[in-house]
Amino acid sequence: MFNAVFACLGCLALLSQAPNESVTIRLRPAEISAIPRIMPKVIVVRPQSLNLKSEYPDTLTKIPATLKNPVFGTLKFGVAGSEKTIIVGVDEGEFNQPPRILVDTNANGNLTDDPPLTPYRTRYARHDGVVLNEYTVAASIPMEYEDGTKSLLTLNIRWLDPTDVRRSGNTHPILYYANYFTTGTMTLGGHTYRIALSDTLAKGDFRGNPVGDASGVLLLMDINGNEAFDGKGESIDIRQPFNIKGTTYEVVSVDASGQSLTIAKSKKTAVEIA
Repeated sequence: MFNAVFACLGCLALLSQAPNESVTIRLRPAEISAIPRIMPKVIVVRPQSLNLKSEYPDTLTKIPATLKNPVFGTLKFGVAGSEKTIIVGVDEGEFNQPPRILVDTNANGNLTDDPPLTPYRTRYARHDGVVLNEYTVAASIPMEYEDGTKSLLTLNIRWLDPTDVRRSGNTHPILYYANYFTTGTMTLGGHTYRIALSDTLAKGDFRGNPVGDASGVLLLMDINGNEAFDGKGESIDIRQPFNIKGTTYEVVSVDASGQSLTIAKSKKTAVEIA
């Protein structure tokens, strides 16, 4: 199954020995279930916290009439500088009942015209043995980038139990994180590797943070061919060089959609991946 998935996902690209040449690799969107196993030490998602409040966001135009005690928050998602404003609303309802979670996936300010979301429950034990509930929805946001590339990016949005310590002071925090990647294959020095790009900060822009040495976007590479992405050596930030079989490479560009990646030989130095 693993090999079949990647046979249709990847576009092979060969980087020659000429020092100044580069290769552009085409990748395809996928959700977590469609990529190889990820070893626990690889952090491919970093849950972001958003505190919801009873005040209506300025961009909110309409809500369902059946909401009783809703709280709201907004998050920015998409290309840096022209992000969409995504409204999240939660109506907690009665005690021990699942919350109603609404997400403005079409970013039009109207919480009545988006696909309904079904929360699924996760149970976990507090330090004192009390069992708490979390509810998560998967909200798919349609994206169209400046070059015309389209994607459907899924954010997992998690509601926390009212007695969770993270909700101290009568706050209403939720967590959200990316449930999407882009994936394919690349060939360097005659060897083909399965790869993926992970937008760990759930920004919707695979170029990551615009400044600094850490972009928040990881290039995952199955260098040892064990059909998994390991922690040591097989996950690097796209701003960092990497060394495979004695040759150092670097990512020179990534499209905002994460569907195009350009790699070239680098003059920088990096420790060879074992």
